Amino acid sequence: MDAVSEIKQKLDIVDVVSKYVSLKKAGKNYKGVCPFHSENTPSFMVSPELQMFKCFGCGESGDMFSFIQKIEGVEFMSALETLAEKAGVKVEKTVLDPDSQLKKQLFYINDLAVKFYHLLLTQHEMGKPGMEYLKKKRGLTDETIKKFMLGYAPDSSIVITPFLIKRGLNKDDLVAAGVSTKKSAYDYIDKFRGRVLFPLIGIDGRTLGFTGRTIFDRDPKYLNTNETLIFKKSSFLYGLDKAKLAIKKEGAVFVEGQMDVISAHQAGIENVIASSGTSLTTEQLKVLSRYTKDITFCFDSDTAGIAAVFRAVELAENMDFNVRAAVIPEGFKDIDEVIRKGVSVAREMLEKSIPAYDFILLSVIKRYNKTSPEGKKKIMDELVPWFSKINNKVLIDHYSKEIAKELDLSTETVISMLAHPDTYQDQSVPDVQDSVFMSKQSLESYIISLLLKADLDTFKEYAYKLKPEDFKNETLKAIFTAILQHRKVSKDFVPGQFSESLEASQKEVFSDLYMWDHSELLNDQPYFVRELSAMINRVRKAGIAREMVYLTEQIKLAEKEKADKQLAKLTKEFEKLKDERALLEKA
Repeated sequence: MDAVSEIKQKLDIVDVVSKYVSLKKAGKNYKGVCPFHSENTPSFMVSPELQMFKCFGCGESGDMFSFIQKIEGVEFMSALETLAEKAGVKVEKTVLDPDSQLKKQLFYINDLAVKFYHLLLTQHEMGKPGMEYLKKKRGLTDETIKKFMLGYAPDSSIVITPFLIKRGLNKDDLVAAGVSTKKSAYDYIDKFRGRVLFPLIGIDGRTLGFTGRTIFDRDPKYLNTNETLIFKKSSFLYGLDKAKLAIKKEGAVFVEGQMDVISAHQAGIENVIASSGTSLTTEQLKVLSRYTKDITFCFDSDTAGIAAVFRAVELAENMDFNVRAAVIPEGFKDIDEVIRKGVSVAREMLEKSIPAYDFILLSVIKRYNKTSPEGKKKIMDELVPWFSKINNKVLIDHYSKEIAKELDLSTETVISMLAHPDTYQDQSVPDVQDSVFMSKQSLESYIISLLLKADLDTFKEYAYKLKPEDFKNETLKAIFTAILQHRKVSKDFVPGQFSESLEASQKEVFSDLYMWDHSELLNDQPYFVRELSAMINRVRKAGIAREMVYLTEQIKLAEKEKADKQLAKLTKEFEKLKDERALLEKA
């Protein structure tokens, strides 16, 4: 058994956390005031069953090791040493820092590699294809190429590997650094071939790895260094080493790729960074928060880019960033293309960036026919989850009027929809809002969290009134389906065991749902059952409300076109829905 597993076996997270936070029993969990942000009402939960903690206020979560790391502000090895001492587990010094020498070696290898590839690009015959691509196709200057230490890996499998081996470096260390690949027991070859190389530089100026962009027609288009001892993709921000001073003064501009960053810096726009080959993460935002709380997203103008902005906006807003978005002008793909049109055009685009909610409104309306009843319904289905979260009355009034104007609806109708999202909207937020925070924002989430606390008899009576198809959120649908399957074969619900059956992205959401505090409800079983029944009725009423909105628009259209038969049919359907809603309201 390794040291981490032994420590977890000997210690209870409740005891560990209790040294720092005053915890009170709350059902099967424990509750306290979060130590990671300022709050008056306790929203920090600790689960002895899952051996996890979760704050429903700021989103911090993890196990006992990550708790010590966060509360003490230390690295994992230091947290391991602290908990090992508490658990009486002996950890050798080599175990506490077994990789320090290897890390130094990996930094050294990458430092040699970045210089080697840069020299090949700028001073060797073999680098001509790369230089032609960067200067002629991408318009980069010699100064910019040197500033970012860009390189070129020739289209050969034995260039840098034999060079480094001759320098006395270990073959397996070259693989660990990510510059070489092991082809067979005795055959080691270059990882990057026929690619322009973008060194991935850490905040301290050390090279962590590379992104290679092919200059030939072959896949993959981009090849990245895998995660290593020194390179963690989830917390790395490309260009931050060069942009951090400008970001402190002007805030950060997020773009999609390395070329976007380089092009912007060459144009004198130096507060630009990229997440580099991954969707934006909380770890990256935590790093960025050391420098600014102001972000402008300037992702590609295609569908994927807009969806990425939506995901990023939610993540950043949940971490209290001030968020804006730049609108790429018609006919341009990204900021790089805009800069080629003219630096002044790019600067104007960034200066005219709009609040995140304006961008969401604009993007959703563009996606559908806003003059048709179906289009209006789809637009509202997407807008309501976003705009119903706004607490500021002035902003609610402003956006209600904007939405009403765009869709030719009454402002009162829009305000009503935003004020009562659970009786209008789909029971969950759109897919772009899948996140660890959704468990407090969704009726679907609430129902699952209640079912997780229900005894077997209550579960059987109410859970099967719902179908997986009732859940619009795909993650929640998958979790609900898995719960039904688990309950069919097991009388006892063991959360830790059940969690192992879920995909990685579902586990964190499940932990949130399971740790939702329902202790007060559970103290009164009849009330708990009434609450569960009422929530299921609300799901049904939400569906009816959506249908009624749709029918109202259809009736207006039928009246306008004087389609009497259609009007009679629609009116009958509408009255039937009203009767059904009345029955549910009496329940």
